[in-house]
Amino acid sequence: PAQAAAAAAPAAAANLAAANPTYVWWAALTAVTACHALLSVRFARRSAGAVPSWALGYVVVFSVAAFVRSAFVVRWSSRPHACLFDTPYRVLGSDLFDRLVANCAEVSFGALIAEVSGFHLDILGLRWLPAVARLCAWPIVLAQACCWTGEISDNKLWHVVEESLWGGTFALHTALACAALLQPADGKAAAASRSYLLAIASLSAAYVYFMIAVDIPMYYAQWRADEARGVEYDSAAKGLGRMCRCQHVADDWQGWSEDATWEALYFGVGPLLASWAARTLTHPARTALAARSPRESRPPRSA
Repeated sequence: PAQAAAAAAPAAAANLAAANPTYVWWAALTAVTACHALLSVRFARRSAGAVPSWALGYVVVFSVAAFVRSAFVVRWSSRPHACLFDTPYRVLGSDLFDRLVANCAEVSFGALIAEVSGFHLDILGLRWLPAVARLCAWPIVLAQACCWTGEISDNKLWHVVEESLWGGTFALHTALACAALLQPADGKAAAASRSYLLAIASLSAAYVYFMIAVDIPMYYAQWRADEARGVEYDSAAKGLGRMCRCQHVADDWQGWSEDATWEALYFGVGPLLASWAARTLTHPARTALAARSPRESRPPRSA
């Protein structure tokens, strides 16, 4: 990947000089995500012992994956899907490469939020809510299976199911956080946990609204249009063969603008949210939990 990125750099520089908005967006996003990746590694090294190692691992995986996906970005909104650079054999920037990296990132993020939420619900002394929060990692794993099936077959209905699982999972995170916030709690550690839960409830509610209002209807409309046209979906062999190489190289901003927004939020803001969630697992908070319960900051039982 490093050699391919170096080979693509001269072409990117030339296009930047021509002020192609697509390359300006790509360069800015890649620079931001590279900083996030480096900072996440630094954070992991400096926070060893203060923050659980599993949380630091999730943050590093997600941040590095966001950088890789932005460096070899894929345009998912078009058919065929497009990549920005014509790399050797077109493997980097292929659907398969991007999906493998995304799988690692999304499972890590889902597990991180599930475990961190469970931790803060434990801090508040709630009985069954922490266990439910930790189970929220598993629908994200199932969502990955749906995404793989949808990408291989090119059947958009699987993406409706995938995004519904994401939306439903974070709707449950919202409900759990709101239920916890209704309970009385005293102490510095409890106040910090309540602050986390208030933030996660607000962010999750906004995300769920986006999924219900925009993302799920978009995929459903695409599936209905495909059904109306009588589209024949790919077999496993044909779909995987298609995914192994970038099918189309394009740099027109009109084509990339639809993906630019969500990829900027995902790759640019996502690592900040992951780092913030891990930072709430400070040593003092875990000490407070240990004083209340012997299950202090145990390793994650989820994905």
